Amino acid sequence: MAPRKKKEAPAEPLHSCGNCRHFHERKEASRCRRFPPKVVYDLTERTSVSEFPIVTVDEVCGEWAPKLNS
Repeated sequence: MAPRKKKEAPAEPLHSCGNCRHFHERKEASRCRRFPPKVVYDLTERTSVSEFPIVTVDEVCGEWAPKLNS
């Protein structure tokens, strides 16, 4: 019997931020827009700002959803 071929691992996980519909890639920082932005207090400016979480393409979470065809 011939040996089975080993399956190659995908370059990135199947359900990762990079292929999620909530992922928005930008030059400065990619962000997850699944939920509304969080209010964050900036200590240097002494002001509050709203920010979406910064993520990378290879991160994973329980809120993953496939990208929509457009």
